[in-house]
Amino acid sequence: MESAHTLKLVDDIILLLHALRDEKATGTIKRRLVDIVVYIRTQHDYRGDLRGQQTESIAELETAVIGFLEKFNGDEFEEIYPVIREIIRLTPKFFVFGIDIAELRDIAHDFDDEYRYHPAFKSIASDIRRLTHQNLSDKVIVKIEKLEDFLRSDKTNDMVDGSIIVGATDDDKEELLESQIFRDLIGLKDKLKIAWTNKDENREKVFSQQELSNIIELILVKLANEDVKMLPAYTFFIEYLQESLEKLKYFNWEEIPMGKIRYYLKKLIEEVMNSSITHKGEILFRLMTVDTLLEQISFISYSNVVNSELHVITDDNYIVSLHLLVNLALCARAVGHGTKHLGRFALLADNLLEEIQRRPDRAAHFPPIIDVMNAELEDNFSHLQEL
Repeated sequence: MESAHTLKLVDDIILLLHALRDEKATGTIKRRLVDIVVYIRTQHDYRGDLRGQQTESIAELETAVIGFLEKFNGDEFEEIYPVIREIIRLTPKFFVFGIDIAELRDIAHDFDDEYRYHPAFKSIASDIRRLTHQNLSDKVIVKIEKLEDFLRSDKTNDMVDGSIIVGATDDDKEELLESQIFRDLIGLKDKLKIAWTNKDENREKVFSQQELSNIIELILVKLANEDVKMLPAYTFFIEYLQESLEKLKYFNWEEIPMGKIRYYLKKLIEEVMNSSITHKGEILFRLMTVDTLLEQISFISYSNVVNSELHVITDDNYIVSLHLLVNLALCARAVGHGTKHLGRFALLADNLLEEIQRRPDRAAHFPPIIDVMNAELEDNFSHLQEL
């Protein structure tokens, strides 16, 4: 079976995932999945994108992950889940968002065909077509965004992300900006933004909370499966989520129990993974994609709150900070950090906070509880380092 050093292209990952469908040894599955994570992270860090033999290879990675999940029986869930989730986070999403690869490629080809002989725009038209054909990465997003910036500027000559534009008149720029082909090009960029929204460096700059909320709804609309709705964790998860999505759109962050949403989502994922429901692989991929988006929202919002409103703890915000601590602990559990005890500590702390409303003096109990939660996380991180 493939090992980490033989993974050269996305196509090699696809072949490895196909082979893992029939693998029975959980230890082997875990090692090979770690190989995939290492490969994808390395490609992102040193190349900035993924490479495949053809454009379709990038989209087929998503299909291969779904196929693997369809066959995986959920053995050693706590050990393997963080690795599977990380693969899904790093995988560009086309199928789950209904993005047609052929349509994206045709848009880039049409742009090149129309401007191939244009004295100012022939270079960038050719480069966008080449990038789209090669890998459909977020390099295409950057190039189109920088082209739009140039078209709205006063410049006539520029180096636009490596593409040379010379002698572009105001009429040339206005004509391109108002053309249907450029509107199609902007549509291509927006779809690729969705496909690559979980890439690390895109966390804080690609989408607003309202846009992410809309994307989450788009994923869940297509999760119409009666078998899933019958699972015990589904009710808890969906009730918390549906109530929170509207608050998220209007930035009512303090009212959103993000930790509980993600905690029950992970419970639902575990139930689905151990089941034999129809379309299991696609459902798991969609649910884990939702959690990676919720993590993105959590990352942005909790960072802002901790570094601003809760930078200094006072009598006025002490209880608020403890509620936030509960949600942070549950978010840690959602990505697989800590053991189940961490989640139990957090839920217990949440119940104790309700009691504090009646007995404020009991707030003194929290420091030792927090020490235990912290020790639980440290033990788990030591285990992850050994792995």
